[in-house]
This record gives sequence, structure tokens and C-alpha cells, in this order.
Amino acid sequence: MFEGTRGSTAYLDIALDALSIRRGSCNRVCMMQTCSFDIPNDLCDWTWIPTASGAKWTQKRGSSGKPGVGPDGDFSSPGSGHYMLLDPKNARPGQKAVLLSPVSPSSGCLSFSFHYVLRGQSPGAALHVYASVLGSIRKHTLFSGQPGPNWQAVSVNYTAVGRIQFTVVGVFGKTPEPAVAVDATSIAPCGEGFPQCDFEDNAHPFCDWVQTSGDGGHWAVGHKNGPVHGMGPVGGFPNAGGHYIYLEADKFSQAGQSARLVSRPFCAPGDICVEFAYHMYGLGEGTMLELLLGSPAGSPLIPLWKRLGSQRPYWQNASVTIPSGHQQPMQ
Repeated sequence: MFEGTRGSTAYLDIALDALSIRRGSCNRVCMMQTCSFDIPNDLCDWTWIPTASGAKWTQKRGSSGKPGVGPDGDFSSPGSGHYMLLDPKNARPGQKAVLLSPVSPSSGCLSFSFHYVLRGQSPGAALHVYASVLGSIRKHTLFSGQPGPNWQAVSVNYTAVGRIQFTVVGVFGKTPEPAVAVDATSIAPCGEGFPQCDFEDNAHPFCDWVQTSGDGGHWAVGHKNGPVHGMGPVGGFPNAGGHYIYLEADKFSQAGQSARLVSRPFCAPGDICVEFAYHMYGLGEGTMLELLLGSPAGSPLIPLWKRLGSQRPYWQNASVTIPSGHQQPMQ
């Protein structure tokens, strides 16, 4: 569970995003690899394979350039971001262009999530996703896209041990057009049913997390267009798109009051890793964010991680390994 505590003023905002709990200890190779393609000329180690005729994937901002075909804009940062578009310039009918993910080590199962658009006027356009172990010539088909007018979310799992690479293949129809696009990719170890939340589901904005408070304050969902007090984040993690949650400190009547955000109970036979992004910046002494370990049975809370006072004016990653041996279930 997370606990946010108000300091001497309400003008130091605490925000959280991208909460994740998974099996195993925390380390660099297990951290989620995300890419929104929003930084020009930065594909986050994704690469595309050129073809002799020039068919390729390209970084695109705004609409596809052809009404009624492809996306009307970016998914992760609408109006300002970029995405990857299957570029029809110099392409031939039925031709393919390949987009390769960065290589990710896997000890069992990897999950690949992304958003895509498949909207064209010419028949035959397609999107396929494959996975393979580096060094092997065999590719496993994971997904084939379905036509639709809007961005569609996809998450597929691939079970293998070794260095894994995902391949996204765009196919032109009978008449090459900008009908296929990809955005907001992430590669991470399979969730295995542990609590996770990016606060993007409007119907269930807190996912399975529950907030508790006896002091009047609470956690609220924020959006990129509403930085709190001018000191909170300008948008969600990692690229200022989407939603996050923040502690409404001005709802507290005095310093030292707090509000908790508690995960659903879960069991873990071994080590587990908690990953999240946090934002703490502003004025006021005593503001504090803590990660605590508890149990529905009411065992004493165990402090795992803490930050006190103003930190830096941008999102920061944190990961905490919880070793085995704690009372089950925990939360």
C-alpha cells in the first residue's frame, strides 16, 4: 500500500502512475520497456528494416494525411505526439515493412502490449505480430489485426526462455495507402495476476486498488491538462500522456494527515517486485510518500520505501524488491 502525508502546506503535490507488482526481484533487465515514439528521431531501440523499393515505417505526427485512412492523430499524446506509420511512399501493392522491437531477456513469459490502427479504403492492408528467440529462424505468430476506425489496444504473451524479439509487420493493400499505424508499445514480464494499474480505464480508474482515509483527503485522478497547483506533473508517465493519480492535499485540514492507496490482497511464494513512477515537487516541509507492506489479517505495517519533501520536477522510476517470508496474503 502507498501512503501520502500532507506537509506544512498543501503546495507540494504527490503523484503516482504505472503501478506494477510481479514475481521475482527487481533488476534492470526486468523493468518494463515502453515507447510512445513521441520524441523525434528516437524509437527507443525499435528499428525498421528498409526494403529495396523504399517501403518503410516512419515516425508521424498528426493525421495520416489521407482522410478516412489510418489514424486521425497520435494515441499516447493526442495533438502533440508521434506514432509509427506504414509509409506508402514508393511502396508497391502487397509489399511488407518490418518493425523490430528491442531484444528483451525472458526467463519464462513476456507480455507485449500496444495500440494500433488498421483503417484503409483499399483491400488487403494488414498488420501481423510475431515473436522469436534470438538466433532461431522460427517465428511464432501472435496476432493479426482487425480493421477499425480508432486506436485498438492489444496485449499478447509469448512463453520462451532466452533473448526475445517481437516483430511487427505491416502489409500494403492493392493500392498502397497510410492505413496501418502502431503506438504506445510496452514489453514486460507477464503479470501473473498481480495488481497493476496505469489509471487509464475510465470505468475503473483505480483498477483493483482501494483508497482509505480518515482525515478527509484522498487520491484523485489527474490528466495532462490539469497540473495541480502548477507544481504537479503535466501529464502521466512516461511521456506526459494519459492519466495519473495525485494526493489532494488541500482537502486535509492540517499537516501530518494522510491517505492510503491499498492493493487487493495477493499471494507470492517467493520474492516480488513493486515498480511505480512518482512525482513529488513543490513547497512545504514534511510531505511524505511511503510504500508499506501489510496484510488483511491486520499484521503490523512494514515500511519498504520512503521519500520526504520536494524531490525533482519530473517523473522518477522506483522499484522495490519484497523478499519472501512475509505473512500471506499481503497487500
